[in-house]
Amino acid sequence: MKNMKFLGYCMMALLMGLVCLPVMAGDNVVLVEKTVAESAKGATLSLTLNNQDRINGLQFDIHLPKGVTVVDDKNNSPKLTERLKGLNLVCREISEGVYRFLAFSMNGSFVLGNTGAIVVIPLQFEPSFAKGEYEVKLTNVMLSVNGPDNTNSSSTSPDNTGILIVQ
Repeated sequence: MKNMKFLGYCMMALLMGLVCLPVMAGDNVVLVEKTVAESAKGATLSLTLNNQDRINGLQFDIHLPKGVTVVDDKNNSPKLTERLKGLNLVCREISEGVYRFLAFSMNGSFVLGNTGAIVVIPLQFEPSFAKGEYEVKLTNVMLSVNGPDNTNSSSTSPDNTGILIVQ
């Protein structure tokens, strides 16, 4: 009888422990894809997101080589892919060659799927930009993760570097 009572307490403690486990964010990683471009024509940089969580917003900084800028005019500008349908995108140059991107939802939309392109960024080169391989750095990546109880928390993705090849 004493053992049954002890076993009951153990089971209760185990169940309470399982219920009280903290919810941890899954692996959510934003990556800069390798880009090959002809300097006269510019390039399109693509970023991908591999996510395990429901993401409803993200922010990141892109560091471009000197002589490369983001095209942002009426005819051509950074765009979200279908995975981010329903989200809005804002892009601003925050210092020379560093652009901050913010994608957010005003209506409760989430990133669709778990892998694939999320943003395409048109780039232009100065006329004297030399051919070669250049680093494109992705930093300050923050994701808004929507948990099972509909509360948001933040998650980060490690900084990483992509390669821009200009031919």
